[in-house]
Amino acid sequence: MVLTNFDIDKKDSIALNYKGQYLDLHNNFDFRSYHYDTSANCFELTWTRSHEDWANEKICGFKLVFREVRFLKFCERDNSLPLTEDTCLSDIGFLPPEMRDDFDIIISREANYKNDNNDDLNIVFQGGQGIKVNCTYADFIELTEEIIYVQIVNEPVPVWRPMWADRLEENVYRIKSFINYDPKDEFEALEFKSGEIVICELQKKADENIVTSMVAVRRK
Repeated sequence: MVLTNFDIDKKDSIALNYKGQYLDLHNNFDFRSYHYDTSANCFELTWTRSHEDWANEKICGFKLVFREVRFLKFCERDNSLPLTEDTCLSDIGFLPPEMRDDFDIIISREANYKNDNNDDLNIVFQGGQGIKVNCTYADFIELTEEIIYVQIVNEPVPVWRPMWADRLEENVYRIKSFINYDPKDEFEALEFKSGEIVICELQKKADENIVTSMVAVRRK
């Protein structure tokens, strides 16, 4: 597998190296989704940056796009753990094809290990779910999209809805939409609507286990 424009950091097996940046996938990014396009034989993994106090990433999010997939395997999650553990990376690194039943070890962190283009990329999350993929080459694609929070104004207590938004510049976003959001729902009046450009601020909130979030505060 050829990594075209990024690399796996070997020091701790939780990060990527991209354009001189160390991207910590354990602490500073949340795993969002995976998608397999069978017609294009292309597998994608998507991460979005965390807004916790300790995270200082400049990239909103990114996709790892695995092209010309030759092998793909999943390991089931540990159902005794909360679903929130599935967003947190545990390890990422390479394993040779003869270890395709093993998701619990990363040998590419060894100092004398040299990545073979035939090796599988092994990705494991804190919830126990694992993904093993082998392909011809993989690309890193930056995303400008991330989640912001918009207040629902017709609620008796402060309530916010998560919405996907494109970052236009620092703290400036164009609101998009979100899964299960119906703009015609008269019982959920948002302070700002899809398509509007808003200025956001990092805020701490206690509702719905949200600690620190980008919140839309005014129109631009």
